[in-house]
Amino acid sequence: MNMHRMKFAFYLSIVLIFLIASCSKDKDPVVPPPLRYPLYESWGLETVDINKNGYSYVGSSFATLSTVDSGDSILTVQMYGYTQEGALRDHFGVAHLPVDVGHHKVGRYDGNPETLAPWAHYSTFMSDGDVPEDRYLESASQDSWIEVSHLDTTQGQGFVVGSYELHYSIDQSEPKLNPDNPDEVEFSGYFEITLQD
Repeated sequence: MNMHRMKFAFYLSIVLIFLIASCSKDKDPVVPPPLRYPLYESWGLETVDINKNGYSYVGSSFATLSTVDSGDSILTVQMYGYTQEGALRDHFGVAHLPVDVGHHKVGRYDGNPETLAPWAHYSTFMSDGDVPEDRYLESASQDSWIEVSHLDTTQGQGFVVGSYELHYSIDQSEPKLNPDNPDEVEFSGYFEITLQD
């Protein structure tokens, strides 16, 4: 009888060891970023749907045409996310786009304001929205693009329609101020916005 108990205890301990060894700690659940809100037409901004790292929010946007010293015209598309109280938290966009319809690869800013190649920027803000927080650079490991599907540059009534997928990495040359900000950020979505004069 004692021998049966010892065998039972032995087999039970083997089963428990396998059960414990096979259990893996569940990963922490992915926490969505804080909600963002648009600022409306009173600021001259238009509402756009923004997808940030798989989570959607409604932001604000505008586009501008400008001329660089060489005389070339460029298009800039800016997008913003605000707290419910109106404090700026996210700002990203693409600058130096050619003024034409098409698919445009987006790279890193090279420091030269006359460069005509499209480049992306992204920053976060804290406090009431006027204090820079973390800065991101265009990711060197993933391709970013913006597609302009319709462009009307008519003075006072122009607009831009398109889609985008932009990849950013935290700027390693500066200390990260908000540990809750991810190291990698992807924005994607569709826009239909007025060209501001």
